[in-house]
Amino acid sequence: MLKKLFRRLFFPCINFIAHKRMKFAKYFTKGAIKTLDVACGGGAFSIVAAKNGNQVLGVDYDERNIKVCYEYCDAFGVSEAQAKFQQFNIKGLHTLNDIYDQVFCFEILEHMMDDSAIIESISKITKPGSKLLISVPNLHHKPL
Repeated sequence: MLKKLFRRLFFPCINFIAHKRMKFAKYFTKGAIKTLDVACGGGAFSIVAAKNGNQVLGVDYDERNIKVCYEYCDAFGVSEAQAKFQQFNIKGLHTLNDIYDQVFCFEILEHMMDDSAIIESISKITKPGSKLLISVPNLHHKPL
């Protein structure tokens, strides 16, 4: 009970930078669409998309992150029909057996040796006109 309350109060987490990244949520498409959250981490963006009416799949390489995602779902009343999470190597995104209307790819491409292959893989699982939201660190960003 206390853990749920903590998760709700400090959503997405106690990390200030994660709170700043939530500004991207204003660009999310609302309604009954399929959304893929690539390298979803703790699932914060997935939760917001699910609350916006999206059917979400969050994928992440780290199994511990998947556990955290489901804890957030529980804390925010998000059902598995609204958001599912699975451990997945994002280099194989093109093998997902679905087509998505919206894809999030936040703060992960800078860790990939072949980031263009990830983008190409995403293009194979999205509809024409789909929304792709990407964020990577800015080398010239001045510290806060």
